[in-house]
Amino acid sequence: PLPVPPGDKLDITWMEGQALPMAARVSRAQSDPVCYQEFSDSWSTACGSRTPVMSDAPLREELVESLEAAGVAAGAFCSWAHWEAELLAPHGGDAPQEFESAVREATSRFLLHATELAGLGLSGWFDAVLLVDVCHYQGGCTLEDLPVVCAAVLSLLQKQDTVERPRCGMPGLAREASAFASWLRGLGHAGDRESDEVKVGDILTQERAVLTSLRWRLNMASVHTWLEALCTRFNVVSGGKLNSSIEWVLQEGIMSARALVARQAATASLSPRRIATGLFCRGLVMARLMPLEALRPEKVSSAEWQTIFAGSQWQGAPQSCLMEPAQWEQMHGVLQVTTGSSATGLQEDGFSIAVVMQKIIAKAHGGNKEKSLASHTRGVKEADSSRILYSCC
Repeated sequence: PLPVPPGDKLDITWMEGQALPMAARVSRAQSDPVCYQEFSDSWSTACGSRTPVMSDAPLREELVESLEAAGVAAGAFCSWAHWEAELLAPHGGDAPQEFESAVREATSRFLLHATELAGLGLSGWFDAVLLVDVCHYQGGCTLEDLPVVCAAVLSLLQKQDTVERPRCGMPGLAREASAFASWLRGLGHAGDRESDEVKVGDILTQERAVLTSLRWRLNMASVHTWLEALCTRFNVVSGGKLNSSIEWVLQEGIMSARALVARQAATASLSPRRIATGLFCRGLVMARLMPLEALRPEKVSSAEWQTIFAGSQWQGAPQSCLMEPAQWEQMHGVLQVTTGSSATGLQEDGFSIAVVMQKIIAKAHGGNKEKSLASHTRGVKEADSSRILYSCC
């Protein structure tokens, strides 16, 4: 379990003097290399009526330079969001039916095991799960093809990784994919596949099909990438005054994202960016840097929202925000510049994630109670909250 959120001494002097004169804002917006109209169209298609407000125009020159140096300037965010909207648009106009939950969880576990063998780490697992989701969304991954698609995605990720580390060769990937196919058959999810054997040639052939589904865009931004970028961007804009709290927000967000991504496929309506934004805001509330009420959608009552949000937490209801109303007003503007979302967009993302996490945690606690009742007769103590969390992840 994570420690109690750190209580940074709040100092909002860093929020002052961030704005530029309007003429400078317009000039910077016009010189931005990203085509904002193209991005706006894609974003509106993916997220309905919400319009993006991502821009570094309101920031001082030195802050913009720091954002660019860290790789989290508005241009990068817009590019990631553009490709996210493009590749999560259903192939042929109709969204494919998601795999059954048992298949989804089995696939996530297999990819976690395989990315460890391939030396890709946790961020590699997030990348692999996202790319398999996109292939499925684009019509390039049926239940029968799932084992070889997973192997092809892992092979491609290994090829583009430039860090020196132990690798899992093609024969090893073929063996692991064959074992995964047998595992799926044992779960009753073999589909129309005649044989569970996956050959090296099958993986090589599938690589091109995967790249075609991805439009040769292998380096998509996963939930892990978005979360790290949001936290980095916030720290740059805030001058690093809340580093310890934001580091806690990042770690909590990644732990929750593991449980969420293992069970929830990326879609146009619940994209990696929206998931990361929701988890980021959720973490700020838990770290007492954001009022819970500020994340409540208008359509939801205060009592209902408190219940939903408390149920979405591993550690129960959050404590009250440390910020005074005047401090929060300034902080809110910084948060919108950081995330590129409007106040309404933040509420929608926060609500969506709270609902999904509430279901995941309720299922985890329910499953743990069943195991505890079964093990009680054998004298085994009930698992604590940390075991609930890791069994879910």
